[in-house]
Amino acid sequence: MQVNGHKIQYAIRELEHRKTILFSQFKESIWTFNEDGKGDPVALMQEYGKIEETIVRLQTAQQRYNLAVKVGGQSLAKAVRLVGGLGRIEKAWRECAKDTGSDRDYGYRRNQRDTNTQYGIRTISVEQSIKLAREAAKRAAECREVIAVGNTTAVETSEIGITDSDFEI
Repeated sequence: MQVNGHKIQYAIRELEHRKTILFSQFKESIWTFNEDGKGDPVALMQEYGKIEETIVRLQTAQQRYNLAVKVGGQSLAKAVRLVGGLGRIEKAWRECAKDTGSDRDYGYRRNQRDTNTQYGIRTISVEQSIKLAREAAKRAAECREVIAVGNTTAVETSEIGITDSDFEI
């Protein structure tokens, strides 16, 4: 059977939902009144454990997949790791551009040193901050594109260490 990154992500997400539901049912099954049919806690937790093991197998396969798939001269794994940091860098530069130096909640200026009203000076202009934010956004978008293309690459389940039964959700 062939799978791609999207199919692996979907399977993991669906199993996570099932696991959440089972755990909720398990908690409810600990107490019962007159056999109200809440289920056997032992059976529920055994099923929970099986799902947890399947998720781990799929996540391991996902890591193998991400390392095996190459797009744009880099592995999918590298792009996945880079995109989060680039997004945080973009956000930091955008926040820098919006920073006026005052704290609206408390009505004082954060960049004020003491009661003699010595004010700090911006070390980077708003324009430069916006430029750096745009550059980071562009790199993040390139990573997202690499991820989107990479996740469509099909591989055999045997190549990433899983079986077709791991997708029986």
